[in-house]
Amino acid sequence: MASHSRHIFLVDPALQFRFGITLGIAGVVATLLCAGALHEVTLIGRQTLPVSAAVSAELERQDGVLWSAAGWLSLAVGVVWTIAGTFLSHRLAGPVFAMSRYAATLAKGRYPSTRPLRDGDELKDLYNVFAKSIESLRAQQVDDLHRLEEVIHALNEAPSAAQLAEPVATLTAMARQKQEATQQAAWPTSPGGRS
Repeated sequence: MASHSRHIFLVDPALQFRFGITLGIAGVVATLLCAGALHEVTLIGRQTLPVSAAVSAELERQDGVLWSAAGWLSLAVGVVWTIAGTFLSHRLAGPVFAMSRYAATLAKGRYPSTRPLRDGDELKDLYNVFAKSIESLRAQQVDDLHRLEEVIHALNEAPSAAQLAEPVATLTAMARQKQEATQQAAWPTSPGGRS
């Protein structure tokens, strides 16, 4: 059930402004490269075709108009692309922001409640894996809690040392699982053997 009421465009302003500015700079560079290519074409034409002094002067004037127009156009493209990039990047920034907050909550030893992404958000596959991992960790903790409660109950009810063997075995198995789970896992490799 995706929420339609979450329309915050500046979710992570620093990330979004960097993305928008980068996109704006790319727009300026692309516009100036196109103008440069057009200038080169006219320059080659001027060098290969015989032209009178009057035509040459007019071509020089047109060249100045071209560069002036290219400058203004590149400025406009840069501004538009910067604004568009800033606002469109919320589709990436939103999921990254949510996963960062969930990770910070996990680092505090708590399990966050996840919510679905907005309809237009990107990174849905990564987000879903992340959310399922949180739920799996939470389920494991709930299972461990139930097992611990059973062991505590068995220890409280055990009248003899012989009856303590099963709860001790359960605690030993749980300790081994926790030890294995806390060791750093190797980076998974692909089926072809490459990492």
